[in-house]
Amino acid sequence: MGIVRTGRRELIRDMNRTLLLNLVRERGVASRAELARVSGLSPSTVTTITASLLGDRFLLEDAAPPITVGPAAVGRPATNLRVNERAGHVVGIKVASDHLAATITDLAATPLGAASVDRGHVDQPADVAAQFAALVDRCVEEAGADRESLLGLGIGVPGIVNPVTGRVAASPLVDWGHLDLVGILETSLHLPVHIDNDVNTLTVAEQLFGAGRGLADFVVVTIGLGIGMGIVVGGNIYRGANGGAGEIGHVQAAPNGPDCWCGRRGCLEAIAAEPALVREVLAATGRFVKPADLARVAGSEPQVAAILERAGHLVGQAIATATTILDPDRIVVSGEGVRLGEHYLEALRAGLAEGATKEVKTEVVIEEWGDEAWARGAATLVLRELFHPAHLRDGDARSAEAIARPTTASTRPFVRSSHGGH
Repeated sequence: MGIVRTGRRELIRDMNRTLLLNLVRERGVASRAELARVSGLSPSTVTTITASLLGDRFLLEDAAPPITVGPAAVGRPATNLRVNERAGHVVGIKVASDHLAATITDLAATPLGAASVDRGHVDQPADVAAQFAALVDRCVEEAGADRESLLGLGIGVPGIVNPVTGRVAASPLVDWGHLDLVGILETSLHLPVHIDNDVNTLTVAEQLFGAGRGLADFVVVTIGLGIGMGIVVGGNIYRGANGGAGEIGHVQAAPNGPDCWCGRRGCLEAIAAEPALVREVLAATGRFVKPADLARVAGSEPQVAAILERAGHLVGQAIATATTILDPDRIVVSGEGVRLGEHYLEALRAGLAEGATKEVKTEVVIEEWGDEAWARGAATLVLRELFHPAHLRDGDARSAEAIARPTTASTRPFVRSSHGGH
């Protein structure tokens, strides 16, 4: 019983510490009095916790201007607190079709360095660990950072990631279902490791630092090699029971359409994602046009423009269906597919407008993301655990007994590793 009580005390202390750190991040700057008022914690508790955060360099103090009445200053100047963005670093790795793309960021998710490596056909545990470890080291070197400053690694991978085990249940790119990737990499790197579907990593990035900041309900639709959707409901990423929520690319758009990697026919991404468009243009014109060139070619060739417009319209209709069900505040359209240009995107908007409930007007934001941005999205998995870990997010399904249990390095808020090597 004493262990459980101790565990609960430690967890409450960590929760309060994380709560205050996140409140400062959300506000940019905040005084101790404001933190006490907003958090409901006592002033003495806020003073103790912020002193600890200052000691660990996660917070910095800034003198605020004095309150004045006429020319005279009243009382001592207040002291504001702000997050020290350089207090630590995180690395994010995006698993792409033929390579791994990585970036290292500060605590504001500002990229400080990037690296990539050909992925090859590596699937043995030791080889996978060595490949990821080498890429992490290259990022650290690129940024001129200290290895000891790393707070964790985030990984984004296309496909379905089991939200409980962290295993990649299904993916068009990798066959890692047999690997305990998180366990392998935590043992190798001596760092907390977090893995999720790559679209969900972008969604976390938008929630913390981008177009979803401050919104309780929004969706992110990504277009590129595939088509996916990240869903935020009530401020939380919605994954479904098995981690497969948001697989909008596998909604059937044409019953007799082309085969999809998932084993079905006529899936949306088998018709409207970039590889499908390249194939259709090749079949129609006899020319191979790279995805990056499709928008330019469509500008002068009506046949190619029609292919892009038909695909964009199908994507818009699928988003409209999701919007009718979810009623989000905002739709963020992102990914490499944004480069497909206005023929595609205007048709997408038209399909969305035609299919959406007329009484509901949902804002649409278009954002282009490349390799570094996908990797930055993966890095925000670690930042989310720093600023807003699972035991503070609504909808946490763990029992009180599980919450009271001592936490591991991968779940406890911002625990620095004491190891220097792999």
